Amino acid sequence: MAGVWFFVKESDSPRFERGLLKVVVLAAVVHAIVAVLQSFGILSNYNYFFKTTGLFVNPGPFGCYLSFALAAIFPCALFNYGSFGKPHKVLSILTVLLLLYGLILSDSRAAYLAVIVTVMVCLFLRFRSRIKINMIYIGVLLLLFSGLLFVLYMHRPSSANARLGIWKITVQAVGQKPALGYGTDGFQRTYMLKQADYLTNADDDMRRSADEVKTAFNVPLELLYEQGIVGLLLWCSIVFLSIKGILESTDNKNTPLLFPIISFLVFSLFSYPHQIWGLTCPFIALLSRGGYDKTFIKVDGKTETKVLSGLEISLLSALLLLFVSRIQIDRNLIRYSRFDMDYQEVESYHTVNSILYHSPSLLFFYADNQMLMNDYEAAISTITQYKKYRNSYTFERNLAYSYEITEDTVKALEHYEVAHAMCPGYLEPLFSMFLIYESRHDNRAVSLAKEIVDFSPKVVNSRTDAMRGRTIQFLNTIKDD
Repeated sequence: MAGVWFFVKESDSPRFERGLLKVVVLAAVVHAIVAVLQSFGILSNYNYFFKTTGLFVNPGPFGCYLSFALAAIFPCALFNYGSFGKPHKVLSILTVLLLLYGLILSDSRAAYLAVIVTVMVCLFLRFRSRIKINMIYIGVLLLLFSGLLFVLYMHRPSSANARLGIWKITVQAVGQKPALGYGTDGFQRTYMLKQADYLTNADDDMRRSADEVKTAFNVPLELLYEQGIVGLLLWCSIVFLSIKGILESTDNKNTPLLFPIISFLVFSLFSYPHQIWGLTCPFIALLSRGGYDKTFIKVDGKTETKVLSGLEISLLSALLLLFVSRIQIDRNLIRYSRFDMDYQEVESYHTVNSILYHSPSLLFFYADNQMLMNDYEAAISTITQYKKYRNSYTFERNLAYSYEITEDTVKALEHYEVAHAMCPGYLEPLFSMFLIYESRHDNRAVSLAKEIVDFSPKVVNSRTDAMRGRTIQFLNTIKDD
């Protein structure tokens, strides 16, 4: 991201700015066309659970990108429509309509809100000389905005309530480390443990609806969680100074760069665009155009060239080494998944594995392969290492299952308990504990069986029905005895 910032900062020209916005809009048009084709079944989707996602795997980021592009093209069309030729006018209208249709297909409430807020800001700035701001005007706007939020909430209330629950737990956790937070990636490392603690005293509805959480669905709140008040203030100051610089660079006239930034910021209050490179990269690029660029350290041209060249060579060398190592790791893991090499051979590459053991994404892939290959002892080691960076219901359950297969039932029960505490609405950890206690002829099996029979799972399917049927059979056997 720092590289994107400084590269764009050095490319200081209006032509570059226009080109950047055109690339954003063109990419969004491609996404929208793909989504339209997906909606008609002509192209396959990237996610089984959703009908249209564009070239993303989830409709949320797809909607964000379209709102980002609409924020780039709509102000230009509004401010300059009169000066356009006829072909340009037709092209602008068709592009806006296509992006709006794609936005509707995304069914993303955060994207809808981002577009509406951006359009309102755009219209206000366009016609501000005709608008007299008073308390009645502000009151009407607040009323309309509240009504809009209510409509978006009622569109999918269960999803909205889930996010409100996540925010509530996150805010409570922030209170424990308000100044500096939990550190980089601290949310994925600690949140599920915080959720497990919180749900012990929550009502049944919230316990049942709790799911595995990987993001706070609110970028400022997640930043506050990880970096504390200090980090959030630093981030806000960068955004504020960049927007201020954008406005000042055009002699207080409105610039098209401002509106995509507003769109991204609104969307980030309800989703996770910071986790997706395709969304964060254009945002950082646009933000850098207004960054403060006064030089405090004066150096001559030759010294500056040598320093920059040295830094570039060092950075490129490190990136090349990392790239080659990642290729070697990927090849080893693919060969392992195809039975072309065993676990011991993978572990023998000590140099590249030092990267593997500190990369959550690679550890995730490695542990998944070990589970599929039935290398449960190896999976225990990998998942334990993975838990230093991420804590999740899925891997807590997989770790418990690995201990169960290797006959360490004490640790298996311990981790099944943690998995159940993280997501009490899922039946599998409870049923797995029941099977362990049943095999031990422990009286705890009876109480767990009764709990499973009365259990209302988050998801009901043939698997949960089979689990309930098995426990009912066990209870009937106990009665007969």
